Amino acid sequence: GLGKKEKHQKTPQRIYFSKDEKEKENIKIEEITVGLDYLFAMAQNNNNQQEKQKIYCWGRNERFQLGNGNNRNQNFPILLRDEKQNPNTFQI
Repeated sequence: GLGKKEKHQKTPQRIYFSKDEKEKENIKIEEITVGLDYLFAMAQNNNNQQEKQKIYCWGRNERFQLGNGNNRNQNFPILLRDEKQNPNTFQI
């Protein structure tokens, strides 16, 4: 899930949910749901509590289990939904 070619890490690694340097430190993960080879994370912007939660996903996806419209594996978190793109809410 780090976006690197190494398959395994011996120690815990920090995962960034944005490439934007300012936004990178402001994302607070509130909930994580884990499947066999994939993850979903619900996140909130620390600087704007009024902003709706965003949902990120990453991992294996050959059976479309990430719900992002394709079946390509995701090696790093991608934004699955935010209130601006899709106002419909759902639970994971």
